[in-house]
Amino acid sequence: MSSLVKSSILVSILTLVSSVISFLNQVIIASNFGTGHDMDTYLLITSFPFLISGVISSAFSFSLIPHFVSKPYNYFKLFLKTVIGYSFLLLIFFWSLYHFFLIEYFELEHFPKINLLNLIVWLVFFCTIIFNVISCYFTSKSKFVLPVILNFFPFIFSILSVSLYNYIGVSSIVMGLLVGYVIAILISIIVFLKKDISVFEIKKSKSDVFSYLKSLRFTIFAMLTFSVFQIVDAFWGKRLGESAISYLGYSQRIIIAIGALVISGPSAVLIPRLKNAYSNGNLEDYYKDSSMVIKLVFALTSFAAIIGSFFSYDIVKIMFQRGNFTEESTKNVAGILPYMLLGMTFMLSVVISFRSLFVQKISFKTSLLGVFTF
Repeated sequence: MSSLVKSSILVSILTLVSSVISFLNQVIIASNFGTGHDMDTYLLITSFPFLISGVISSAFSFSLIPHFVSKPYNYFKLFLKTVIGYSFLLLIFFWSLYHFFLIEYFELEHFPKINLLNLIVWLVFFCTIIFNVISCYFTSKSKFVLPVILNFFPFIFSILSVSLYNYIGVSSIVMGLLVGYVIAILISIIVFLKKDISVFEIKKSKSDVFSYLKSLRFTIFAMLTFSVFQIVDAFWGKRLGESAISYLGYSQRIIIAIGALVISGPSAVLIPRLKNAYSNGNLEDYYKDSSMVIKLVFALTSFAAIIGSFFSYDIVKIMFQRGNFTEESTKNVAGILPYMLLGMTFMLSVVISFRSLFVQKISFKTSLLGVFTF
């Protein structure tokens, strides 16, 4: 068995383990906080930060790995410093905006420790972007296993934090995420300190960094179609009364779990084929394979949606009903789930369509699709 195949199998297993840990984290959060005002507040205040970090991280994951492949370590170091600088400016700006204006606008000023929650959320936003850049660099240098293992840390520490410090409320969720990301970044730094730094022309590197970041703008706008759902649910859920955001949030988690299972196989197998076909100018195979994979994903998601709609109550009960997640919460989430599953069939078809489009160079027209979704 070749080393490439072994690495692929190992990474697939570790990714599955990461999904299990992430799911366990959601189960523990549901058990400790259930649905209600506290969970609504958590989802409301994290919706925009997680939207922005999700969009930027998704854009990086699509385009940064191939960009790093031919770049030396010193270029990565300069790139990371640049991203840290811009991310820190975003952190200060958005934290201030929430602290001085939006917390009061959302009528959250009376929520216990709301300022602490706001600060931790934006620190998680900052660390998420930094960690994603580091992970892309490791992957580009064929260090596939380390970033997957490091990605365990935020979920593991969130589980520990919620289990041990749930008395401080929903802040314990993001506190664990923050500690996990910080530890993952520190481990990465230790790895980097053992690495020889090659000589590289800094002036040229700066030009390359800014050129790449400028070209990223279309990809970032296009990524809105994958990340916008959190802020949309927060916007409308707040207007529907207490616990509505929580019900939508837990339904989302089920949709994301199903979507990850459906989309991972077709993406891993067929997207490289699309890349090769497009690069070689074989457009007939490119369009034929694109059509095939979209039909496959639609068929799989339609089947999953039908099964999930018929057994929505049982699915929610098995996944979440324990502790503070009551039977009433189960009924309400189960009532929403069939409608979200219907939307999932089309959403995942859009996701795989974008995967096919991203084989090409991202253009202004492609980015407009993400903007229209938003």
